[in-house]
Amino acid sequence: MSARSLRADGELVVVGSGGGRLSVRKPGPLPQGGLISLPFWGTRRELTEVISLGRSGALRVEAERFPLSAAHEALARLRAGQLKGRAVLVPD
Repeated sequence: MSARSLRADGELVVVGSGGGRLSVRKPGPLPQGGLISLPFWGTRRELTEVISLGRSGALRVEAERFPLSAAHEALARLRAGQLKGRAVLVPD
């Protein structure tokens, strides 16, 4: 499903596959400039631990949400160093 939502020049990042094996079928043709990344950021066990910490409230990630229509504003504020943490785009 996530590969079908990929837009031109978009990137789908699959986390939690490091240190293990992930067998997938290519989702069909990707849009122009589309990428699928499998970064090596740790093991699945480590990812599970981080998710558990987040759910328990022990891990806090600074994030500000922006509607997709305000993506330019979010990028401008990131470039200007006006945001702590992440900018998260959500559907309008």
